[in-house]
Amino acid sequence: MGYLRKNIWLSACLVILAGCDIPHTQTIVTLHTKKPGNFKELIRESLGGDVKFSAAGNQIIIFAPKKDIQPTLKLLETLDQWPSVFRVTLKAKKIHQYSTVSSPLPFSLKSEHDTLIKINSSELLFRLQQISKDEFLLKIKSYSAGKVVAQHILLEEGV
Repeated sequence: MGYLRKNIWLSACLVILAGCDIPHTQTIVTLHTKKPGNFKELIRESLGGDVKFSAAGNQIIIFAPKKDIQPTLKLLETLDQWPSVFRVTLKAKKIHQYSTVSSPLPFSLKSEHDTLIKINSSELLFRLQQISKDEFLLKIKSYSAGKVVAQHILLEEGV
């Protein structure tokens, strides 16, 4: 019986001691459309080196009061959005240009997803990545005759 009482007392002391190191203020952010693991590096940069955080399930626990981390909270709110969809039409630059390469039909690009389009003997891989509230980075990789060409285009919403 004394052995059980010692173990319970020792466990209670460990819980109390472990709790002493945890800050009393923390902010819990629940993400609805994205996984917290996708933003760890971004959160770390936004918070700086002094503020600690942890991810559990669809929540991010930031060990700081809300008033001290407003820019990070705004960033997470902006990033936790449903994917955007863009309609793309590829055409020749010159209106009267003749080409044996037919243009593909218009297609949709969904942010954070790959879209593969085949044009004759070439393949184009599109990926749209949201980098801020109003800006997207369009990455295009062209595969043709064993060569890969990568392009990056900054798209601004409303332009």
